[in-house]
This record gives sequence, structure tokens and C-alpha cells, in this order.
Amino acid sequence: MSNEKLRVAIIGCGSLGHVYAKFYSSLPNVKIVALAERNPGRLKHVGKQYNIRHLYLDADALFSDMVPDIAVVVTPSKFYKDSVISAAEAGVRGVSTDKPLEATLSNADAMVEACAKRGVIFSGGALIKATPEIQETASWIHKGKLGKLIGAAVLDWSREISGAG
Repeated sequence: MSNEKLRVAIIGCGSLGHVYAKFYSSLPNVKIVALAERNPGRLKHVGKQYNIRHLYLDADALFSDMVPDIAVVVTPSKFYKDSVISAAEAGVRGVSTDKPLEATLSNADAMVEACAKRGVIFSGGALIKATPEIQETASWIHKGKLGKLIGAAVLDWSREISGAG
């Protein structure tokens, strides 16, 4: 296995951008190489907090300057489509969004088609499943350590992420 780190760009530096930056910066096989955010103050703040030098006011500027391995699009979801398609067209290998993926089926289809056409791995709302706490809990369930499971509610970040919702 290569020691080379996956290069990640995060598009969107709001509250979810912080969550994703914190998570990705904790992974030993990942380096956040760039941020894109329309709010210059927020962009500068997150860049400084995570020591990221390459800062852009939009995804197109980022992708015209570099092509990361992974693009994480966590703007408000109504803006996902353009950034996801730009990432796919730029040659990014994987694109991740949060949820909801889209409000309209036609926009969701356009993102899926743009990624599929170029062989780009595309996922939405999957970050929470990768956290160490969720992975550890899942392993307990699979190993039967919790007994017969008849229901569950998983809490994280001060809210329920799985269960009744």
C-alpha cells in the first residue's frame, strides 16, 4: 500500500465544512489541500484553523488550479450540483456531499450522471458512518456483544443521527 496521502478539497466552510475539515484532518492517510468558500472571512478563518494555504472563492477556481483526489461539497445543498459536476469534469476521483443530496430528482440525476460518465465515485451523507464511534458500535453489533438488537438510537454531535428519524 502506498504511503501517499489522499488530497482532499473541501467546498463550503460553514458549520459542516468545519465538521468535515476536523474529521479529514484527523485521518493519517489524508491531507486537506484546498478550500473553496464564497465568504472570504469564513474561508480565511477555516484555512488558518486547519493550516490550509490554497484558498478559493469558488469551486471552479479551485479546480482550474488543481485537481484533488477527493472533493467534499458541503455548501448549502441547493448549490451542490454545480460543484459536484465541476469536480467530475475536472477529473476528481471521488466526490462526497452531505445530505440531503438534492431537492429535485433532475439535479440529483445530473450529478450522478456526470460522475458515472467519468468513473467518479460519488456519495452523499456518508461521513457520519466513518467516525470511529460509529465503526466501533457497528463492530459490537456484528459481533453480538450487545445481545439481540431490537432497536437503537445513535447520538453524536448533540443530536440523534440514527434511530427514530
